[in-house]
Amino acid sequence: MKISISFDSHIFKNKSKTQIIHSIKVIKNYYKSILINFVKETNFNPEYIDAVIFEKNMTNYGYVEAITNDKNTKFQIHLDDMILLDLTLNPNSTETFMAKSIFQHEIFHCIEIKYLWDNNILPSPNPLDDNFTITTTYNFLYDEAVKIWSEIYAVYNNRKINVMHDMPDVRIDIQNIQLWLSKIKENALKSVDNKIELPSELLQSLHSFWYHLVSMIALYIESGDQILIDDYKNSDDIICCYFDILYNYIKININAYPAWLSEENYLKFGKILMSIISYYDLDFATEDLSDNFILKLRK
Repeated sequence: MKISISFDSHIFKNKSKTQIIHSIKVIKNYYKSILINFVKETNFNPEYIDAVIFEKNMTNYGYVEAITNDKNTKFQIHLDDMILLDLTLNPNSTETFMAKSIFQHEIFHCIEIKYLWDNNILPSPNPLDDNFTITTTYNFLYDEAVKIWSEIYAVYNNRKINVMHDMPDVRIDIQNIQLWLSKIKENALKSVDNKIELPSELLQSLHSFWYHLVSMIALYIESGDQILIDDYKNSDDIICCYFDILYNYIKININAYPAWLSEENYLKFGKILMSIISYYDLDFATEDLSDNFILKLRK
């Protein structure tokens, strides 16, 4: 497992290039030993991690990149380099526990993706392929289902070994999605054929809404902490009903994992994610979802 740290990393602040060169090997080995222990705690083989790459000023905590070669799947894990500072603090500090949780969350993504690849669960092309294109409603739902389920898996399993977790403010997601779908319904009513193409901004808002919603559900299923879901349960009837549908589906399927894994069932999950449109009298424009992100008014 290689460790990559750039010379402009936060941990090298106020250090000369000469000082960095003289200390970089020791520093990398120090972090490598910590991270290997974190990997082993998840029962994942550290040999499957090709590299951990620390990057400055990332827009999120991190992400996983799968590298496949002759059915040998390895991973590069990209993390914000501020985590390095947190790992140098007291091992029992809140910051260190959070850094550990962030890293192990990405490891659980690796575990889930490796299972899909190594067991040939999904026919090609699929959302794990680099050349997978999202030009139809079918591929959008398929892609989102794979990504969103991966988040459920990572959050749920990470919570089993880590108490620390991020708590996004989901109220903004709820407001955005309600405004978007109300506007889409209004525009569909005005159109000649009662159909409307979904703008890319709405597709992005849906992803953010689903991402945070399922994260809170996964945490709630594992921890039973009611505060995690209060913003959804205390929202209007639409969000509350939609929440219950997703919660019940996820609770059943997290326990049945991985028996149900297939393209057909991922698409089923994608449709359940998208079922929020029904509360706004909207439906898919085509039965086979071959359209380009088109919705229509329900009859």
